[in-house]
Amino acid sequence: MRETSREMSAAGSVAGLPRPRVDGMPLPWITRIDPDGPVWARVYPIRVLHCQAEWRCQVCGERLPARAWVVLEAGRAVLSDAALHYECIVMAFRWCPHLRALDGELEALEVTRGAIHAGQVPLDEIAEYGDQTTTWTVPAP
Repeated sequence: MRETSREMSAAGSVAGLPRPRVDGMPLPWITRIDPDGPVWARVYPIRVLHCQAEWRCQVCGERLPARAWVVLEAGRAVLSDAALHYECIVMAFRWCPHLRALDGELEALEVTRGAIHAGQVPLDEIAEYGDQTTTWTVPAP
């Protein structure tokens, strides 16, 4: 689950805040960057896997506290299959054109790892996450 030096240099951003800006917009840690610049609607799967396996924020890449935020789509699927800090979810809703376009169709929810399921298994019951990203959901209470 290591990023190659090519991926690191292509990504152009390290974990942490403040986020680098491209065309005035903050660059999320998981956003794919091609030689021509960010591909806003695409992610680096290895970084999503880091977020999932290590409980890291998809926007800043830093570790998350016990309670973090997710964005739910229809069917209670977690958008981008990763969680966020409160400050980062506020930044995402302010700047992300995709999130703004879906205004009213998404729900921000504060959760613990145990509230999120990878497949049918709560995250806090997974001892070894593995090498593949998994679709996340938050079952209805």
